[in-house]
Amino acid sequence: MRTGRFALILALVPAFLFSQAAKEKGKVFTVKLRPSHQSSQFGLAGNRLQPYAGLDYLSASFTADMGLLMWAENPSTLELVKAVKIGAVVDGSVSFWMPHAGVKYYLADGESRPYVFGGVYKNFSSIDAALDLKLQGYDENGEEAGDPMSSDMDLLEDDLKEFVESLLNHWGVQAGFGVEWRVNRHFGIGGEYGVKLNFNSAEQKFNDSSALELIGLLLGDTETGLETDGLFGAERTDLDLKLSGKHVTSQASVVFNFYF
Repeated sequence: MRTGRFALILALVPAFLFSQAAKEKGKVFTVKLRPSHQSSQFGLAGNRLQPYAGLDYLSASFTADMGLLMWAENPSTLELVKAVKIGAVVDGSVSFWMPHAGVKYYLADGESRPYVFGGVYKNFSSIDAALDLKLQGYDENGEEAGDPMSSDMDLLEDDLKEFVESLLNHWGVQAGFGVEWRVNRHFGIGGEYGVKLNFNSAEQKFNDSSALELIGLLLGDTETGLETDGLFGAERTDLDLKLSGKHVTSQASVVFNFYF
């Protein structure tokens, strides 16, 4: 709770500067090219101290297709024939919305201008994963026996989905330095290097089957084999899980500034 309030206070500082500098002429749209993703932001270019704010978006998806064919011995011919065919397709996706705000301060004027910057950001995420399972049976001669059975299911139940998204919804602070070469009054190009300090935390209560499922994941067992009323003789299983941490990342960017 305290970290959230601290992040809000830090975000209000560039917002205040933004409103104060709005009276000055000149605005800038910035695009940053990075190996991981691109970033963009709007800022005010009235003087050396320039507040900015932006919203980045990042998404990724994946598909995993697996086929399993089981063979059995025909009792009459003693030959191997098809017995069961299992097909599984996993589709997943994750999206990030990353608002950020901060200030940039130019250390000198002229065509080549070094600067330092600092700000805060917050990640908002959405993650989904679904399984499409198909089962085809065969008779003793290896011929298809009836229509295949199919089943669709979500791999992330509500509790587990909320917990994973909470871990991904981290906030942090960033700082760095760069140099801009002002080509003309409407365009500038440069490079910058920055460091991010990220804070993660999540808390979730898991009940009954979802608790047992997560216990299996934490133990590295994909199939716990436990019933709700069979875990240590309990009639109900509740799991209260809290995680927190922080990590540091660095990134270099090629920067394009468009003044108007």
